Amino acid sequence: EVLRILSDRDPARLSSDSLKNMIHAGDAEKVAAMMCAHGDVFPAFTPLLVHRKWPVRLGAMVVFEYLAEQCPLLSERLVPALWELFSEIDDTVKGDVLYVFGQSKSRTAEPLLERVIAGDFPPEVITAAREALEELTSAGTGA
Repeated sequence: EVLRILSDRDPARLSSDSLKNMIHAGDAEKVAAMMCAHGDVFPAFTPLLVHRKWPVRLGAMVVFEYLAEQCPLLSERLVPALWELFSEIDDTVKGDVLYVFGQSKSRTAEPLLERVIAGDFPPEVITAAREALEELTSAGTGA
């Protein structure tokens, strides 16, 4: 089905379920490569990064890591989109989003992480933000 969709139409129109199935089948790197080739983050991908189920988020985080390596400008585009969802997600998911921020190599993530650190969040969320900021700045992207 996925091969038919890819040959017949724009891969950016793949559903979250199709992307999730590809990732579950071990094709996380291929999903990232498809987005790189397309030149944009597929709209159905962002919901996977904030999915309520841990295995789904984990797979999406692996795709994100490939994306950050292969197409850092695309991974940077996800930071604002994830930040828009940040207040709506539970604290466990917030920790994973903060991890993604740390892996993003995006300068726009730094002030967001600092806002979380200074904000009114549970200690585990603040700790995740500190770790993400450390990762981000150790990668040479900090100010």
